[in-house]
Amino acid sequence: MRAAAATGARIIRATWLRRIRQDRHLTQAQLASRVGITANQVSRYEHGRDDPGLDMLDRLLVALECWYIDLQGDLGSPIPAPRPMRRPAATALATSIQLVIDEFTRPNHPPADYPDMMRCFSCHGRPGECECYFICSICGLPFKREGRCSGVLHRPASRVPPPGIAYSTRAPD
Repeated sequence: MRAAAATGARIIRATWLRRIRQDRHLTQAQLASRVGITANQVSRYEHGRDDPGLDMLDRLLVALECWYIDLQGDLGSPIPAPRPMRRPAATALATSIQLVIDEFTRPNHPPADYPDMMRCFSCHGRPGECECYFICSICGLPFKREGRCSGVLHRPASRVPPPGIAYSTRAPD
């Protein structure tokens, strides 16, 4: 049963990859060169014979300017418009986190269209229903309405010493 569900999800994902690639007016060879694989491998992904790993899926999503949720919709749905990433994605995990943050801050679908897994930890609301968090204007991370951003991803202050002060790397005598 589990293998059949995985195969069905793979076929839906593969069909959406092909539809989005064609909508973006890219050939398999052009997409392959953008993500660093062969056109044959793109074909295998689009026919559901292979499943891309997280890193490859991340590169495909960036190249096609789409989000993972775009690959899971009903096959009769219209093709989503290009959605460029707000900041460059370094890893699949960073991309996934950014996608969830973006969906909660600016939902693109009615709340009922989001899966049950995509709910706020506090109020259990889906994107468009949750009002528990603000989004930091500097780093883009969410923080609770009652609190403030931790500042973990903010650019650190300059560590240049003030004029007239010299720091020594020698140990004192």
